[in-house]
Amino acid sequence: MNVCPTAAIRIKYGKATINEAACTDCGMCLKTCPRQAIYVEQDDFNQIFKFSYRIILLPSVFIGQFPEDISEEQIFSELHNLGFHYVMEVDKSTGLLMEETKHYLQQHPRQRPFISSFCPAVVRLIQVRFPSLIGHIVRLKQAMDIAAIYVRKKYIDKGIPEKEIGVFYVTQCAAKIAAIKCPVGEESSPVDGVINMDFIYNKILLSINRHKSRRTDRYRLSGTEGMRPFLCRRGTGDQQPFSHHRKITETDGELYQIQLHLYQ
Repeated sequence: MNVCPTAAIRIKYGKATINEAACTDCGMCLKTCPRQAIYVEQDDFNQIFKFSYRIILLPSVFIGQFPEDISEEQIFSELHNLGFHYVMEVDKSTGLLMEETKHYLQQHPRQRPFISSFCPAVVRLIQVRFPSLIGHIVRLKQAMDIAAIYVRKKYIDKGIPEKEIGVFYVTQCAAKIAAIKCPVGEESSPVDGVINMDFIYNKILLSINRHKSRRTDRYRLSGTEGMRPFLCRRGTGDQQPFSHHRKITETDGELYQIQLHLYQ
């Protein structure tokens, strides 16, 4: 109760309850509850297969969670094996957001002080506790929304029906999960679902370790123990670390055609 910034937790009849109208989805209660009685509702991973074309958005910190001997190629390859057709790192859209933010600040000088809308928990806190500051929030989309809109448009431009495209964001943040399920200022989020970071990390790591053990056993049987497996690029003699699927991230000028403003 004491850690909640909006006093949204109350005890009724000896049981803790959360006032949803006052909750900012900051996740402080989730982190501090000694009995782990509070949890964030997660989407079922199998929901991705409701879509014919599946896209996963990754925060850059996700790649950094893996041991140094695991390459990006291996991570992206395993994501492909899990059923995703396209991988995009959300941080690739932050450059565009920074430029647009500069223009926004110049066009709205009377709005000072400016408050970033980057953190959904901060936006929600202002709505609940400090409504007089709502007018100071910079009304631009978050980086994950920009990335989702961009990659969805990319597939639509290829002639793929929008209903067949599924965009999923990897996160552990309670506020971002809430922002996707109940977006502020919009009827729906451009992101179709959330994938728990712990879940997808463990799934990838387990698969990579299994592949390693299989290759180790194979090389021991062939008398090449200790040799690192390599594949050669087709048509060249260049040796490349083992990877059976190309890196499938991409960013180009089309990103700059996205409408950034949160409210029209």
